Amino acid sequence: MKPAFCAILAVGVSGCLGKFLTSGFRVVANNLGFRRACVAQIAAATCMLATPLLSQQWPTTQWEARCIQADNITCDLEDSRVKSLLDQLHAASRTLEAIGFRPPKVQPQERFLRSSPHIVYVQEPAIGCDIGPCVGGYSFDDESLSFAYGLPVTLDEVVTHEVFHAVQAAYGVRNIFMNDGKDWVLEGMAEALGIALSENQGRTGNYGTPYLDHPLYDLATSEGTEADSRYAAYPFWLYLAHRYGGAPPGRYHIYDVFLAEAEKLAGTAAHRSAPTSNDAVPIVDAALKAIDPDGLYDIFPAFIAAVGNSPDMYEEVVEPGLTSDPSGKASAEVQASVRPLAARAFSVSLPQSERTSGHAIEIRLEADDPDALHLIVGDQRYDKAKGANRNLYFTSGDDADSDLLIRVANVGRDPAADKVQNFKLIVTVYREFVDLTGPLADGSGDTQPDNASLDAPIAVSARVFSQFWGPMRLRLILEAGLDNPCMFQLDAISQDKRIGVSFMLLQDGPLSQGTYPIASPGPKETVRQDAHAREYEGQVVATFGLDETHPLIGEYGMQYMGQGGELAIEHITPRWVTGRVRIAGTWTTIRPTTMPYDAPPAGPINLELEMAFSLRNASIAKRINTASCIGP
Repeated sequence: MKPAFCAILAVGVSGCLGKFLTSGFRVVANNLGFRRACVAQIAAATCMLATPLLSQQWPTTQWEARCIQADNITCDLEDSRVKSLLDQLHAASRTLEAIGFRPPKVQPQERFLRSSPHIVYVQEPAIGCDIGPCVGGYSFDDESLSFAYGLPVTLDEVVTHEVFHAVQAAYGVRNIFMNDGKDWVLEGMAEALGIALSENQGRTGNYGTPYLDHPLYDLATSEGTEADSRYAAYPFWLYLAHRYGGAPPGRYHIYDVFLAEAEKLAGTAAHRSAPTSNDAVPIVDAALKAIDPDGLYDIFPAFIAAVGNSPDMYEEVVEPGLTSDPSGKASAEVQASVRPLAARAFSVSLPQSERTSGHAIEIRLEADDPDALHLIVGDQRYDKAKGANRNLYFTSGDDADSDLLIRVANVGRDPAADKVQNFKLIVTVYREFVDLTGPLADGSGDTQPDNASLDAPIAVSARVFSQFWGPMRLRLILEAGLDNPCMFQLDAISQDKRIGVSFMLLQDGPLSQGTYPIASPGPKETVRQDAHAREYEGQVVATFGLDETHPLIGEYGMQYMGQGGELAIEHITPRWVTGRVRIAGTWTTIRPTTMPYDAPPAGPINLELEMAFSLRNASIAKRINTASCIGP
């Protein structure tokens, strides 16, 4: 070897990819735990299909050691540790050959005899690299592989990692993925394969947990140096193999598919150079489309959902504070931004008082470019739907989790055009209720609209037995003249079954927050829907009744038709609505069938009733497009 060989082991512009050795090469326990958890989590989140090994014959899998030629270098080729290294190189080569990778691009013992053993250069002490002492390295420039055999470390992961760099070189992709040391593709993939195929599952390394709120092509880590960040993308490549590659170890043939596709693309005018790290993104995306037709647009959010489902994988986790209002609704709004090919994380914990079956949680995203953003809660994605339901999370009752890890991932359909995206995250916790404020129990038969019994009304809880809001395209309504009929209907009954309330708002066009008047149809018992559409469009037809057992009523029940008041919609989404209604009613039920038609009323002729409500519409929203009837 040339005396200057160590100089060409430098990482960066010269092209050597080496494993950085920290002082004493200590094992970081928390990093080991993370890497084991990462591998286990990826395996659990992906489908294990039995894929046979795709064997590709290599000219040889044997290696011969030669000493690195440099001053003051210790090297003994008879050392048993050298033989152990050669055995590991042979084993790693056999595995990579069986998976189906191309033969490594490395010097053979005899340059004109391809079947002769590959040469590996060795020395006992650490190898000098520009980022510090190295355990091993591969030089793309000289197509040479080198290792330090005398260090107190386990070599199997490092051996697989560096031999795989020689394999990568055989695909001719160095120039598009390596520039200025920003080799996140080649290093991340090699690190993933080294971890996956090593016996120790990645006990070496000291760069900590990757932070996924940094771009995939420039990840920060919890403990490592800036130079080590190039390795930090390995969870992405592990996930890719687990999701698309089938059963181990053949699943890692997916890297061959990716590299071969990248090699084809490398010759095109659009992908001949990669001056910066993120400029490799377009060719990564294009090559991944040979695996998934949506490329990074689908793969990256899925990766965040499956692997990034831990707050430890984010440098910052925002905790929005929930603020309650008198209706029992708690909400928080956060203005934030997310970098390209990254994800912002948020943590929401419900107060103990709100962890009941009568609560629901809604999470929405608002952004100028919603197609580039992907809402993820826990390990589930909510970016698959279109229109108003995209990036919308809603759950209620026993299905509602009390602690949520929310992520907003940023990747567009053209990752090359990705940029920092601003957005608003809106978290709402609803409490389902219907509260009736009824007339006093000791009211009289006052026939005046300003019934004195309302001076001190009583409050009672109620339950809903029917509700609906959304499009209502019945023929009789359309024939009445409404082109885009939207309806909000609510029927409720008090818990003691003494008071029942029904109202319906019918409007030509979407419903919005605001107030709607109670119609005055006169003392009728009913108003048909077609009459409602023709005569009271945009108004509320409301009725309520008091059972004969109600203290205010005697002898028989009484029905009231609303003649005034208003409905206030305070908050409305496709899945939830809150508001209140005040109905000034006039008695319309004259008598039961057993009494003469002109029988006197059993209670007050004019009564008012108020009701506050907070209701879900999730079951309706699953069947029809309720969002089409929600206005601005």
